[in-house]
Amino acid sequence: MELLIERMYQVALGIISLKTFECWLYRQALAVHMDDEFILEVFSFNYNQKRACRTFLHHFRSLFTTPHYNEWKIGIYLNQLAGRKEPSEEILHEINYTLSEEYPFLTNHGYFYYAFAEDNMMPSHSQEALQEDIRSEAADLLAQLQEALIPNPGMHMRDFEPGPVQKEEHPEPAAPVKVPAPTHPWWKICK
Repeated sequence: MELLIERMYQVALGIISLKTFECWLYRQALAVHMDDEFILEVFSFNYNQKRACRTFLHHFRSLFTTPHYNEWKIGIYLNQLAGRKEPSEEILHEINYTLSEEYPFLTNHGYFYYAFAEDNMMPSHSQEALQEDIRSEAADLLAQLQEALIPNPGMHMRDFEPGPVQKEEHPEPAAPVKVPAPTHPWWKICK
């Protein structure tokens, strides 16, 4: 049942197509659960109708408005942000406008949306630094979430409070080496 719901979440986020979901559904041995009204509803859905994906999302919308779905989606988004060379503006937008209010630990990633949207005005070295900041903060936040949630399976993400961000420390540059001034004027050396 958990795998079925996760597959439905993947359809909602566009990770897999509705057709792929339908093929997967019919290959599963869920027939033993056919007395479960929800599974019967999923099996009886007409996957070949016009605008099937939109109808599917509308029909099962109660499933996609749960905290469980939001927490699953946050995990997917943080994995994607941590692993991508260039972060997705859509993911940052979703974090900023729909998730950061309920999950305050995502606020920094919400702010990244504004910096990323103003990307055109930044010099290229700043864009690369911004992308690296997004990647490293997403990876750090994901690691902290896993560290907090794995030992506490009943804990909800909205109760999570992150620790300080682990930034890589760069060594201070060495002091410039002083070169002694020549004792002879340069014009006398050239003669």
